[in-house]
Amino acid sequence: MVKKQYLFMAAAVLCMGAFAVYHVYFDEKAKVKKQFALFGRRISKQAEESRLIEAASINKALHLFSRQVRLEIPSRSISRTYDRRDLSAPLFSQRSRYAKIDLQFLDYIIGFPGEDKAQVNVTMNLKAQGMDGSHMDETHELICDLVKNERDDWIFSRVEIVEVLEK
Repeated sequence: MVKKQYLFMAAAVLCMGAFAVYHVYFDEKAKVKKQFALFGRRISKQAEESRLIEAASINKALHLFSRQVRLEIPSRSISRTYDRRDLSAPLFSQRSRYAKIDLQFLDYIIGFPGEDKAQVNVTMNLKAQGMDGSHMDETHELICDLVKNERDDWIFSRVEIVEVLEK
């Protein structure tokens, strides 16, 4: 009788532990996805904006990056580490060229290679309408590394564009 009671208690503790690990793991995945969605919203725009609002949107988007961020874009021969402040001008320049931008992230594959580290393979879809009315629709495969900051938020530390997918 005593052995059955210990067995039952061990099974209950094991189930609670499994539930806790499962909950934490999927909760962290949701937090990582949230950061991608937040970045997409901060880069996207539905209509022309004043330069001040555009600069504020860029500034908010940059706070989703670590102080030093690695960018790797093989098609443009870019592979270097940038201070996140140095990304402000190119982002502002590119974003201001478009009247409308829709940036979405799809098909997440999220792994946690270490404590407070995440690696995400994701598909990025960028649709934009230029100031001249021209349309752009690009899809890229990304590999992103994220780390937790001091506020326990996931922030981007490396972004690599793997390839352009054909329609």
